[in-house]
Order: sequence, then C-alpha cells, then structure tokens
Amino acid sequence: MKPQGKLTTQKDVARLAGVSQAIVSVVLSGNTRNIGVSPEVADRVLSAAKRLNYRPNLSARSMRQGRFFNIGYFAASSDCGEHDFAQFRAGIYDAASEQGFHVMMIRLPSNLSKDPDVVPRTFREAHLDAMIINPMTLSINAIKEMVGSDNTLPIVYLNVKEEFGSVYVDDYHGARLATGHLFDQGFRRIAFFHAHVPKQTDHYSRKDRIAGYSSFMAEHGLVAQIKKLEVDIYSAEPTTSDELASRASMRDWLQGPNIPEAVFCNNDSEAMAFQQLLYELKLRVPEDIAVIGYDDDEICRLSSPPMSTIHIPRYEMAVAAVNMAVSMINLSNGDNAYRLAPTIKFTPKLIVRKSSQAIQSIVPAAKTDETDFVVRDA
Repeated sequence: MKPQGKLTTQKDVARLAGVSQAIVSVVLSGNTRNIGVSPEVADRVLSAAKRLNYRPNLSARSMRQGRFFNIGYFAASSDCGEHDFAQFRAGIYDAASEQGFHVMMIRLPSNLSKDPDVVPRTFREAHLDAMIINPMTLSINAIKEMVGSDNTLPIVYLNVKEEFGSVYVDDYHGARLATGHLFDQGFRRIAFFHAHVPKQTDHYSRKDRIAGYSSFMAEHGLVAQIKKLEVDIYSAEPTTSDELASRASMRDWLQGPNIPEAVFCNNDSEAMAFQQLLYELKLRVPEDIAVIGYDDDEICRLSSPPMSTIHIPRYEMAVAAVNMAVSMINLSNGDNAYRLAPTIKFTPKLIVRKSSQAIQSIVPAAKTDETDFVVRDA
C-alpha cells in the first residue's frame, strides 16, 4: 500500500497493473502502436493510473529529455483598441496540449522602451523550449532587436510576413477577393477606406490590402480611391483640429460627386466606423453604399445589416505555428537548420452577407437558413 501523501510513481502503477515499469512508461507516453503493447494491457495500465490518480513528474521528464515542454506565447499589449484574437489563443493551446506541451502566456508592453529586457529576461527565467510571438501592431524590427541575434531559442512569428519561421495570411489575395466581389455585384466606383490609429506601427497587412485593391482596380481600368480618416476610431469623438478637418473632408467626399458605390474597409472595426459615418449622413447600407470589411470579427454578425468580410483562418494559423515551433525544437539540438523553417502562408476566404450585395441580388431573409451567408474561396 502506498503511504498516504506520497506521490504516485510509475512503479506504483506497474505493481497494480501487473506489468513492468517499462510497459507503463510506453503506455503513458502514448507510443503503444510502435512498441506493440496490446490494447488489453494498455487499458489495464491506464485504469491503474486513474485509480492511483497518477500524475507525470514533469521535472523528471524534463531532466531525462533535456526539455521543459513549455512554449511561450508572446502577444503585444496595446491601449489603442487592437486585440489578440481568441482563435489564435485557442489554436495554440489545443495544438500544444496535443503534442504534450504547456503554454505560457506572456504580454509584451506596447512601449518596449519601458522594459527593453522583458524578452531576454523571459528567456532566462521562464524555462521555455520555444516561443511564438504575435507582434500585433508593434514593430517586428523592434522585437527582433530585443530578441537579439545571439538568441538560440526557436522563435515562430505569428501573423507576420517573414522569409523564414513565420505564419501569415495572404492579405494581397484577400483584398483582391473583396474588391472582386464588389465588382461582381456590378459596382465600379469602389473605394478603399482605412483609419488612423495612434501609437500603432502599421502592420504589413494594411499595405498588402491596399496593394491588392489597387491592382484589381488597375487591371479592370477603374480609378482607385484610397481614403484615410485621420481620426482615432477607438476614441469617443475627434478632438484636434486635424481630426475635425479629416472628418469634415470625409463627409464632403460622401456627399459630393465622387461618392463611391461600394467601399472596401481595411478591417471590420474600421468598417464599423465607416458605417457610423454613413449613418450620420443618413446613407443606407447597402442601398446607398455597399460595404465589406476584413478579419471576420464577431461584430460582423452583430452589425446591421450583417457585414460581408474576409475570413482569416486564425485557429489553423495558430496550430501551424505550434507545429512549426515543435519541429524547430526537434531540430535545434546543436543544429541551426531550425532557423530556416519555411514560412507558411494561409489563404483567406470571402464571406458574403447583406452589407455588400447589390439590391437586386439580395435574397430575402426568409429564404435562407443563415443571414445571406456565402463562402467563396476564389
């Protein structure tokens, strides 16, 4: 009988199951197929482990295998409305758990100069095998500088477009999907709208989305209109003279002769800000101006009308980032090959809802199971 208070060991499980400790180790590691342990024996071992409330000794495992079985997930905190999407976190936690790793969630400060040692210190103290960094709106160059060229810890950049070791979505293609959808609806005066967000370093996606939109317009002989609202859309009201002037200019555009038939917005939050402008001017969506966003955030389904958008497969991207990190860990024993892990590019999808449809093509809500919901890959 095991003394009360003593931790259960594999030897205890082996004694109860009537097998060797080596068999217990194999069964609990999940490698029974490769070793040839019968299902009956495996069930006996698992039942014994459950009965004894066995928990693996992670310290011992780390010492044996030279790993901590910890992956750090770094996301940049921000005070300007940007958020780390739940799908990223869910994908990272699920994929890491499936491969026997724990996840340490670490928030990077939005102002790195306040604590320039935060990343190196975490390397030293957190017992990580690899880390996944989502810079969000922070400068990737600033983060790389902080990481340092002498770093030996495997790093994967999530939602970042780098030559090696990153996972990102093809926003150029996504922008062409959005613009092409508006074109297919019969619209020709199609504009691109984006807004200024203070203290943010422009993410690569904004440039790629503008480039994708512009290329589609040029290929079809259409005039591109790229409009920027120099107002923090996350603040209550514009306050500075520049913000007030920018808002007035936007109103003049939407009430002038060059008013667009349709608008592709840089992301869903900025699309909501644009719809607010239209509401103030008593312009209807999509009757007066069709609108499509980007990201497929939850707010799209809650807006009125439901907003068309471009879906980013964040969960799948996060799973790919973890798989890349684990591959790097396996390759990092005395070899720098892990630094050349190929970057993975994901393809976004078009989600069509009511906000972007030409009036004559809108299907009455009563005839659909979901609110004007269509997915198109190309």
